[in-house]
Amino acid sequence: MSCVLSSTVRGSSLPSGTDIAERSASCGPRVSIILGARWALAEPPSPVSLPFERSAVSTLPEILTSSVGRPAAVRALADVVEDEVRRKSGVGGMALKAGFAAAAKMRPDLVPHAIDKMLPEFAERLDPYWQQRGEQPFGAYLQGHSEPVSDALLGVTDARLQNPNHAALAKIYAALRPKARSQVAESLPRLGAAIESLAR
Repeated sequence: MSCVLSSTVRGSSLPSGTDIAERSASCGPRVSIILGARWALAEPPSPVSLPFERSAVSTLPEILTSSVGRPAAVRALADVVEDEVRRKSGVGGMALKAGFAAAAKMRPDLVPHAIDKMLPEFAERLDPYWQQRGEQPFGAYLQGHSEPVSDALLGVTDARLQNPNHAALAKIYAALRPKARSQVAESLPRLGAAIESLAR
């Protein structure tokens, strides 16, 4: 076998492990050392990043409010809210449905619009629970911390409705607020499941 030094040695391309073994056999140990040194000192190739790939340690703001994830998050969470309202029964359920119907007359897309506006704050409030959930389903984890989670979410809506521009909605909200904590707590398993599906 004759010794041939191709562009692998002279040029910019790097030799593979197979190249080194073959050229070592044909050209002797000195060339093998040169090729091996080039191969060992070369910088590893840059990793290829997929545009929508999420890591296991992504935060909820990253998952829910990115330009890619936000529209799907708004739709999914609006579905949870609207389904929860439809499921409610009894006197409390009737009052909740009446309140939502009155609010919808002011703005038919109220639920998705409100979620979109408050989503960054919701994501920030829920993120500590997301990071601490371990192997538990997120809905179950939220349910196990229902009081602080409900208070955290309601804190966002309470602050939002302090805006004088929302006075008409604030009046409806004030009538529903006394029972809001228990109603939010009941929705947490479905809310957590929806968020977990968005993170996949």
